[in-house]
Amino acid sequence: MIATQEGIKVYDDAIAFLAKQKPLAALKWNDALTKAAVFHNADIGPKGLMQHESSDGTSFAARL
Repeated sequence: MIATQEGIKVYDDAIAFLAKQKPLAALKWNDALTKAAVFHNADIGPKGLMQHESSDGTSFAARL
């Protein structure tokens, strides 16, 4: 169980919202995105960072 400060209403609202959404197409593998993710992991992982930017400040969009 996950406890939140927002309470159960926010959870119930999210479930209700998602239940009304049309299904999306299946995800497809993307080699370029995979390479960017591997690079990013090798860059920030050993440094103990958890961020979207590379350790040199490069953005997600620029890595792609």
